[in-house]
Amino acid sequence: MEKVTYAIKCAKCVQGWMKERELQWLCERAQEMPTGAHWAELGSWKGRSLIATGICLPESSTLYAVEHCDGNAGKEQTTHFEARFCGWIRGHLTLASSLIAQENPTVDVEPILMKTSEAALHVPDRSLDCVFIDADHTYKGCKEDIQNWLPKLKHRGLLCGHDFGHAGVEKAVKEMLPGFGRGFGSIWYWENV
Repeated sequence: MEKVTYAIKCAKCVQGWMKERELQWLCERAQEMPTGAHWAELGSWKGRSLIATGICLPESSTLYAVEHCDGNAGKEQTTHFEARFCGWIRGHLTLASSLIAQENPTVDVEPILMKTSEAALHVPDRSLDCVFIDADHTYKGCKEDIQNWLPKLKHRGLLCGHDFGHAGVEKAVKEMLPGFGRGFGSIWYWENV
């Protein structure tokens, strides 16, 4: 079975909002990456798009799965619910990572459980081949993600994201990325040339 078709089949077993054609677009972009690529996904949730991407990335690639689970920002104690939610996120990312490891064993999946703005501080500038934004869908959140992660792209790196139909996402992309393009469905993209 062709790798893209298989990756989509695996990804569709995970609950999520990304449609088949959008998963296909991600898989095709992942396959175009160089060996040893570095890809960051902001907003991995249960891992649907993470699985599709991870299965299709070339060998020796690194896939950062950035997901916020810190419900206690600014508090001294974590509530029982917040601790369980963070465990739930970790569990989903662990399952997604193990599936990717079975299907594409040379890809290293690195979960980063923090806000996207904090995670950006841990990633060197000009180190990523692709950043996929699917985290905060508000104008402010999407704009901040673009501002914080754009410097992380290598020359000719790909900045892309999901949910272009959300008003906040559309406004941020149109304002921040002149000349952006549209992929399948609600996918948007911009190349760092």
